[in-house]
This record gives sequence, structure tokens and C-alpha cells, in this order.
Amino acid sequence: MLLLGSLLAACGDDSGSSAPTTPAAPTTDASATTGVRDTVPDTTTTTTVPEPDETIYYAAEGRLFRVVPGDGPEVLSDGPLDDQPAPSPDGEHLAFIRLESPGDLAGELWIANADGTDARLLVPIGVSEDPASSEGEPAAAFRPVWSPDSSKIAFMRTIGLDGGDLYVADPDAGTVTTPDLPLWVSSFSWGADSESLAYVSGANDVSPLDIGVLDLGTLETSALVEGTAAYGGVAFTPDGDEIVFVNSQLPLPPEGDGGFELSVPGIYEVALAGGEPEVVAPDPDPDDYRWAVRDTADCLVYARQFNEGIGEVLLHRLCAGDPEPATPVTNLALFPAVPAVAESTAIAYLVEGDEQALFVITEPGTDPIPIDEGVTAFAWRS
Repeated sequence: MLLLGSLLAACGDDSGSSAPTTPAAPTTDASATTGVRDTVPDTTTTTTVPEPDETIYYAAEGRLFRVVPGDGPEVLSDGPLDDQPAPSPDGEHLAFIRLESPGDLAGELWIANADGTDARLLVPIGVSEDPASSEGEPAAAFRPVWSPDSSKIAFMRTIGLDGGDLYVADPDAGTVTTPDLPLWVSSFSWGADSESLAYVSGANDVSPLDIGVLDLGTLETSALVEGTAAYGGVAFTPDGDEIVFVNSQLPLPPEGDGGFELSVPGIYEVALAGGEPEVVAPDPDPDDYRWAVRDTADCLVYARQFNEGIGEVLLHRLCAGDPEPATPVTNLALFPAVPAVAESTAIAYLVEGDEQALFVITEPGTDPIPIDEGVTAFAWRS
């Protein structure tokens, strides 16, 4: 186990690290700098909204916000370069990334109270320890995610590539750990026990990827599926017994050639205990599946793109007994953030277009609720 020692101490009186503790009343005054977002779209709607404690946190124009869909958002940080908010499941804290320059995808890892107060630096920009490809290069944090028990934060440290070395921070102990041999990943997901992380081994080209599990108690890894094209990411099911992943539609060689042991595109599940992966979405070939998770109703929520990756991206939801999947969104955007599914099964997502508009569908068949525009990242706190 690599122990990186004590993290940097809190940044004390840095005025840019805390937000107002009392949100302002709703206003449309363009001169307002706290409280409600100046450019909030009209949220008038007849749809139902999640329970009051089901809140979405998001980043827009370098600031952080939180909102119960249907209400006006509350400012949590004044930025100007804050991104990738990650609320803890217990509702006590907020992790986020503070960038160095506009356009950066990674930076320093910070932690604050859930309302944005008492923000402090947790993990500074460091140096890559990966001897295979990037040893000695500057490495910044991105994509923080809290463990289900709110005790740890998993994140990646990258040198600007689509992936990074996997790390786990313990804010209370003031430590960061990672396996002795750097574990380069492109995607990861917390297990329900808060002691395991499923991951997709990283690559920066069209190469075979392995899906495995990191045991945080021993910092040892075990392989689940080898030689995949899991470029669509990996996610634990809510019960923690299975792992969902997307095997991408690529011009792959025949099975077993070129290192690809799983060459058929589609959405698969594999048991955490191991075994053969099982196809869980209909007609996987030749449709291009891009991203998938299971929600708490055991329905499969996934993104699908037709016309060999050049057509519109659709969001589907397929439940047991459905003759065909529902399609709540037909103009889905997967960049800069994929959809997020709340415990209530509400779905937050971006739509295609320069506006980077964030919407929420609270229940199947209801109208989407507009949240904000210029959004770069978002996450539910249920």
C-alpha cells in the first residue's frame, strides 16, 4: 500500500473557498451575485418533484450550485473555476475540483460542508507515479465520487488523458491510498459495501480493456472480464451484486484475435462473484450502446446511438415486462457529463446543443424540469 501521508491543511481565510450560508430570496435581478442563479430557466411545471432531501448539485460557469428540481438553485461557491461537485450520501459534505485554468478537465480536490462553507484543499496537483507512461508528469484530480458510507472519496489523477491512476482519499484520516502498482482506469464505480471499487482498465487507443475489482482492505485487484471493449464505462447495480458495462460497437477483429475476448457489442451484466457476462439489452448488434446503469426499480437506463455513431443519442429505460424500452430523451448529450440516476429513479441529463442545458425527469412519463444552462458536471444527493 502506498501511503501519501498527510494532505494539505485547510486553507483558512481564503475568501474564495466559502459561500454564503444563507441563500438569498429568489430574484431575476442580473446584478445579484448570491442565492438564485441569474439565468435560471423558467421552472413552472405541473410535474411532481423528488422528495425535499433529493437534491442535485451542479457546476456552471465556474460556480457550484444545489437545487431541488422545481425550486430555484442555491449558490455554494463563487468560483471562478470550481467543477465536478460530489455530495456525500449522508448530506454532510461536498467534494469538488478546483481548476487552475479555464478549459482544464482536472485540478485540485477540495472538500467543504454541504452548503459550500469551510472549503479546504484536500489533494493538491501532484506528480504522476505511473512508470509505464507518465512518471514525473504533473497529475491533477478529476471525477471524485464518495463511498456509499460517506467515509472515503475515490478519484482519478490524470496528466490530461481520458483516464488516470485510481486513488482513494480518507478526509478524516488525512491520507490518500493507491495500489503499489499504479492502477490506470477509464471508469470506476463504488460497491455497496464501501470496501470495493469496480473499474475498467484504462487505454488511450482502441485496445482490449479488462474489468476488475479493487479490494480497499488489501489494495489487491481481481479480474472479472478480460479483453472487452468496455469504453462505455462500468457501474455496480444498486444491490451491489452485479456490474453493468457497455461493450462498444467497434470494428473489432474476430473473437480471440487482437486480444478481444468479448467482441460482440451490447450491454452486459456480470456477477461480482464472477462468471460469464450476460447480455441484458435487446438486439445489441449493430446498435451502438454508449452508457448504462440500473436504477433502484431494477430497470436498465441506457444511451443508444444509431447510424454507426453519427446519429442522435437516445436515452432509454427498459423495465422487466416492457415490450420495448421507453425513450424519455431523444437529444441526449453524453459530454461533458453522462446522465445521473437518483435513488427515486429521477434522471438528470444534458441535452445536445451549445447551451449545455441540464434537465431532470422525476418520474417516467412526466415532463422534464429545466434546471440551468452552461452546466459542466452534476450529481445527485439522495
